Amino acid sequence: MGLGSCLHSPSISPQDFGYLHLRVSLRSPRRFKVGELSTFASLISTIIAGLISFGISPVLTLIIIVLSLPNNLVYGRFVKKIWEHFNSTVELNRKGWHLLWDLEHETHIPEHKISGSDRWIGSKALSIFMKQAGNEIAIHRDRIRGTIAGTLLNSVTYLLTPIFLISKVIAEEISVGQFTFFQSKMLDFSRDLDYTIGQVIDVTDAAVYVTYVKDLQELAPVIKSGNQHLISSRNNPPHIELKNVSFKYPNTKKFALKDISLTITPGEEIALVGENGAGKTTLIKLLLRFYDPTSGQILIDGIPLPKLSLEEYYDRIGALFQEYNRYESLTVKQNITLGDSRKQAHAKRITSAARQADAHSFITRLEKGYQQILNKSFTNGTRLSTGQWQKLSIARMFFRDSPILILDEPTASIDAEAEYKIFKRIYRFIQNKTVVIISHRFSTVRNASKIYVIQHGRITESGTHEELIRNEGQYAHAFKLQAEGYQTKEPVLEKAA
Repeated sequence: MGLGSCLHSPSISPQDFGYLHLRVSLRSPRRFKVGELSTFASLISTIIAGLISFGISPVLTLIIIVLSLPNNLVYGRFVKKIWEHFNSTVELNRKGWHLLWDLEHETHIPEHKISGSDRWIGSKALSIFMKQAGNEIAIHRDRIRGTIAGTLLNSVTYLLTPIFLISKVIAEEISVGQFTFFQSKMLDFSRDLDYTIGQVIDVTDAAVYVTYVKDLQELAPVIKSGNQHLISSRNNPPHIELKNVSFKYPNTKKFALKDISLTITPGEEIALVGENGAGKTTLIKLLLRFYDPTSGQILIDGIPLPKLSLEEYYDRIGALFQEYNRYESLTVKQNITLGDSRKQAHAKRITSAARQADAHSFITRLEKGYQQILNKSFTNGTRLSTGQWQKLSIARMFFRDSPILILDEPTASIDAEAEYKIFKRIYRFIQNKTVVIISHRFSTVRNASKIYVIQHGRITESGTHEELIRNEGQYAHAFKLQAEGYQTKEPVLEKAA
């Protein structure tokens, strides 16, 4: 799989993509520009030396050019082969580096110590890089053989030039002083010609990297923003409607969602519940327009979502996912204000967001409080627990203060008491806000104004908590199982939530 193909591969992560873009963007143009200037300078020097050599002997000048070609052909072939090697093993290299990351990541170390998995992962990564190194060594070995032969052939120049010039001295066509000057210039021409051709090959190689920068910059987004504006004002939630929405992921035949129809009125709190894989998060992705529906429509204030300005639409949304971001190289304060980096980072607003997320108490216990760096690899850094990180992400959402809140398992890593406090504040905080919640805990969703039960990509039940309990359907069954799990000591497998 080549690098060009890798850019369009669904397996490449955002981190990989961002790192690749940064590396290529910073390194390649600089390398290209420096090489371009150096090549231009050496080309001028080569032309001058070549004209002098040609004036002395056109035939010898041609011989020097011919003798320099084999070495440069070997180098050009080497550059091509090493490029093809790296380009064809992009995914294998990524796998090796990801395995090494698994070894060194501090949260993975405890399990490695107990299970001994580090030895297997280490050997797997080593085998990948050893195979890569073996292939590279073979390419370099071929180059060395060719270079030795080419160098021996090119050395003939250092024999022919003095012999030819000595004959000129004997024939009294040039003086001894001219002999020294002409020999110097002809040998300069041979050396400069080798260097210039090598530089051209290097610049050509660098130009290939530049084409990747161009490819990255010109990648057309699959989801294109519209240009229509929302009818509702910035601080008011819009009216949301899904009409017969069906969706299947690219390169799959099975529908993840089928014939979903629901309406979310401004300021309504809805909850999505169901088994893992039922399609809850997929519905959220469609609502956020990470994908467009395979069929059906999503209307925002009566406007089809694809026609809306995405920037304006996202400006109305605060989303908190189960896989929330951890900005370990930043301070607590910066982690919170990233919820909306355009807002003034007033201390009161930051503290208020932290209090609402039940994070202020643990933040004040940190050595540097809101200025604390959250990674031990930095000076005076510290490490937060999973629950503390989740509270910070919730504080980030409170700081954003958007009219639409989307919460996908927002308190999965938080204890029940902290969850109760946070959601008590959330429900107090969300007056005049539209809220969409996904959760497996009924204590979280039971206060929603409407609950939708999703099973196998379809809505099978909907209503308030009390209505669904009275219906004695899937929701009531799951609620009973979860309640029994809290009341008995025997573990209960949660089939649905």
